[in-house]
Amino acid sequence: MSYDDFDINDVLAEEESDREPDSEEIAAIAVNWRTLPNEDASEKWEELRSWVEWISKRYAVDETVIPDCWWKHDALVEELSALQTAWTVSYDTTDAGYGPVGFVERWHNAQARLRQISGGSCTQGHRTVASEISLTPTSGTVGAHPAMHESPCLSRANMRKHCT
Repeated sequence: MSYDDFDINDVLAEEESDREPDSEEIAAIAVNWRTLPNEDASEKWEELRSWVEWISKRYAVDETVIPDCWWKHDALVEELSALQTAWTVSYDTTDAGYGPVGFVERWHNAQARLRQISGGSCTQGHRTVASEISLTPTSGTVGAHPAMHESPCLSRANMRKHCT
């Protein structure tokens, strides 16, 4: 095939025809923590907490990248939430197979940002950010996860004992 004969629409149509007709798209929806309704907060915090615990264990993530108190750092919550969404869609059944490696590349690139945000460890303290929605998971705040601080899995030592 010469360059003159190349038609992107033909290529896309061929890729589409190769997909299984019964496959479902994942259609992950990113969490907008700023506008997250209180009634949805508990579920979203639990999903994120579970994913952070999993990825921390799976990749043997050091505390300088994701500190045990990650949920107290708004910017870490945003980064980790975005990575969770990217991970979810990377396994969409309609993906041509590049999604997982794309996520791994994003994950490795993101680690420097995560380390920068956390300061290499939790040395910057926990600042309360004036916003409409508090990302700090304490009871009584909008967008909060009241059980977050009670999880035995937030500490890496406990994660090894309780979350394997």
